[in-house]
Amino acid sequence: MFFTYGGRTTGYAHFHTKLLLEKAGFSVQFSAEFLGRHTFNVGGWHILPDRPNEQDFTVAREFAALTLEKFSHDSPGIFALQKPFAYNAIIDLLSQKKKTGERGLRHPFRFTKECSMCLRCETECPNQAFNADKGLSDPLKCIECMHCVYICPDKVLKIDDRMGEAYYAFLENWHLTEEMMNQKKSRIITASWQAAS
Repeated sequence: MFFTYGGRTTGYAHFHTKLLLEKAGFSVQFSAEFLGRHTFNVGGWHILPDRPNEQDFTVAREFAALTLEKFSHDSPGIFALQKPFAYNAIIDLLSQKKKTGERGLRHPFRFTKECSMCLRCETECPNQAFNADKGLSDPLKCIECMHCVYICPDKVLKIDDRMGEAYYAFLENWHLTEEMMNQKKSRIITASWQAAS
């Protein structure tokens, strides 16, 4: 499995997704994470605007080669990840936010009637969260990937303009700078790696 992310952290993604996949009957062999521009850059953020870069693509090619080698010659092994600190509490908090639809500023919407109604926003949404007729995304389904905003040929979708203001609060709350995020590197996580507890 692999994740792309916009510079803050992959959080519990490796551990949680491994649990979900194993519950569905899959066997996870290894994982990777690749940096790319943050999805909220469409709302005034400035995180990793030039990523992925050549180093990220090099790691992605190495991951593809590792995957091909593993599944061409090896029998499946066991990929262990320790449960991250406070994992259950974080999952409970995210579950509550999802139930209430909290996260309002981040959901794409159509800001004008000048729309050709091509329906790409609706048909290409990975979570079936966008309703083209209403011009709104469902906060309970939207995963904030901003795919609809990026692919809109008419450029009539956006997120709340106040997201730009939230950018500086985000940096301060997470004790981050753009320089710190720019130093992050894509990486492959193999069976020998153990997550911090």
